[in-house]
Amino acid sequence: GLTYTSWVRGRTEGPVGIYILELNPMAGFALKPALSNDMIPGIEPLTQISNRYNATAAVNGSYFASNGEIIGLLKIDGEIVSTSRRPRTAAGILNDGRLVIDQVDYQGTAMLPENTPVAISGVNYQRPDNELILYNRHYGQTTRTGNSGAEYTIIADTVVSIQNGNSAIPTNGVVLSAHGTAAKKLAHVNVGDRIHINQTLGKQWDETVHALGAGPMLVKDGSIYLTTKIEEFGADVAGGRAPRTAIGVKPDGKILLVVVDGRQSRSVGFSLLELAILMQELGAVQAMNLDGGGSSEIIVNQKVMNKPSDGRERQVGSGLLVVPHKLAI
Repeated sequence: GLTYTSWVRGRTEGPVGIYILELNPMAGFALKPALSNDMIPGIEPLTQISNRYNATAAVNGSYFASNGEIIGLLKIDGEIVSTSRRPRTAAGILNDGRLVIDQVDYQGTAMLPENTPVAISGVNYQRPDNELILYNRHYGQTTRTGNSGAEYTIIADTVVSIQNGNSAIPTNGVVLSAHGTAAKKLAHVNVGDRIHINQTLGKQWDETVHALGAGPMLVKDGSIYLTTKIEEFGADVAGGRAPRTAIGVKPDGKILLVVVDGRQSRSVGFSLLELAILMQELGAVQAMNLDGGGSSEIIVNQKVMNKPSDGRERQVGSGLLVVPHKLAI
């Protein structure tokens, strides 16, 4: 159910090293995203993430900040771990192991005691001005916010404490952190009040067990379909040839995980268009780009198979693991 292939392809621009995993989700293996350190704070090498789960194979996952915050959607075991600040492409894993790839938009609402809805801007990233952010146990022990806001700790839909910042995050609840105009909407809420939280990614995506966002999309319905401008990616992602990581699905449901080496004489890398053409050539009818550059890495049986462009493993915020199906759900 799992096939690994490596190519060296000669091109006018120079050679390109390509590493391909093909996974049959009907044959006992499935995909599961995992956080570095099993929580958002901090980063670690992909080999450590893979070893902790005894994964058969792995590739790097979402974009991430230096402190480990995930830049994009991440859903693990049915729980939203992180959200994108704008609609972007994600890969979703259903209960039977099947893969879906499409653009996803998070919608969150906090229903206040008088049945007034207040929009939740996102999950588990540094609170911007005038927004309402939800923090759950995946963010670590505290919200790590300043004292310029108002934070409501909620357990079983009930506000159990209120403070200005850096609130402890309960393992069995959440913290709603508000600032500016968002804080004014919650100013009348008191300890003991009930707040019901609703979160959705859309019908199909609410049915996924796991989801991992990055982008842009590369292939849609069998055709090259680059969403670089639509999803507002800059030159750091879209510019020139670079090491790349991609995921795609074939018409028969088989899943492709592909890494391309770059920024070295033995492998010059791919542009996003070249990566899209490769995924289409490999048979993908839907495909998307994952984090790349020095993060691009593929592991098989606890061994790094490619040559990361930093000359060593880069510490990353998340990985996408191939594990026995029973461990993925």
